[in-house]
Amino acid sequence: NSNLNYTEPLWKNTVLAVRYNVNFNRSETEQSTFGRGDGKYQDLIDSLSNHYLNNVLNQTATINLQASNQPLTYTIGGDINQYSNRQVDVQHDSVLAYKYFTINPRINARYGYNKNHGISFNYSANTSQPSISQLQPVQNNNNPLYITLGNPGLKSSFSQHFGLNFDQVKPFFFNVGLNFGYTTNAISTKVYTDSLGRQISQAVNVGGAENGGIYLGFNHKFLPVGIDLG
Repeated sequence: NSNLNYTEPLWKNTVLAVRYNVNFNRSETEQSTFGRGDGKYQDLIDSLSNHYLNNVLNQTATINLQASNQPLTYTIGGDINQYSNRQVDVQHDSVLAYKYFTINPRINARYGYNKNHGISFNYSANTSQPSISQLQPVQNNNNPLYITLGNPGLKSSFSQHFGLNFDQVKPFFFNVGLNFGYTTNAISTKVYTDSLGRQISQAVNVGGAENGGIYLGFNHKFLPVGIDLG
């Protein structure tokens, strides 16, 4: 794992920050299940055994433009990410390769029209990659009535989040905000029961998922009587 950071002042109260991160991970997993033969458990059961090698390379470039020009302060930027995984099935002499390229923008801005009042807006987006086990699960016989299937066609999910907030400090603290989020290609789980009574589970992409909310806060301290009401 390695990081490279660079910061450059562009003009008054404005800074450009650039970061590059590279991460490489190599892992090996092996599980062997044996059946009884000649009185000893020495016969390898192929359907319940596996041997995988995973080489995962993740590269991320982050760019942020930060400015503080009262009454407006803001950060604009995002991440450019490349994820690749080369999975070798040693037992069956096969290779599965996955590669994703994503751009995740973000904006954070606040306008303080005086020292006691302000309004802020934020937007961010992020990508979630399917796990290795969701793409190509490790087989096991811990529970023969619950079978997990991999999904090599599983896509990464993309989430967007929006937020709007108003706050004041005096004569009393008051805060109100709205937020909304939306996810495309959300990763969920499909479970069904086959003719043998076994439950079959598989990770799948669904159309989308939404969430939203509103929050409200109020606080005031009554100094003469020493009561803090919130």
